[in-house]
Amino acid sequence: MSEIKKHLAFYLVIDESWTTGELAQRCRQAVEQGVTCLDILGSDQDRIAAVQQVAIEHGLPCVTQFGDGDGAYLPTVDMVADMRQKLGAKAIVGCTVFGAGEAKEAQKAGADYLGVPVQRTGLETLKAICAAVGIPVVAYEPKDIAALHGCGINGVGFLAQAMPADLSSTAAAIAEVL
Repeated sequence: MSEIKKHLAFYLVIDESWTTGELAQRCRQAVEQGVTCLDILGSDQDRIAAVQQVAIEHGLPCVTQFGDGDGAYLPTVDMVADMRQKLGAKAIVGCTVFGAGEAKEAQKAGADYLGVPVQRTGLETLKAICAAVGIPVVAYEPKDIAALHGCGINGVGFLAQAMPADLSSTAAAIAEVL
């Protein structure tokens, strides 16, 4: 867990908004400007391979929905135990949670980290989740990074399609709240 914790500060979820042709270049640019973890959605093996290559080049983790690469990031808690069993103890497994109860369940099932969609849960629920578990928590899609100060998070995540334009400034803002 401590190994993944250091990589969660600036988490990028790569969706279909980036074309396959531009994928590697945009991932490299994002990493060079401060992104510390790559998560690619979808099952297209060419896209996954392109993102994994960038992650390898920069010594960063790359997770997918299906456990390719360094591990898996799952949309629901009920998938964690099966994925943990499938991938083994060395793989990274994370999942989305919406409350402290789900967070505890995910940790017990073997999750290494959690993602919280902070616009849907709110800051109080985010704080409760962070207090309830002993694994890292990433706040997704915040409207105001500074508002996350004191919540107990270990990182901030963005979807590629909603990524801030100035990644270097975003990385600096994230560093201030962690």
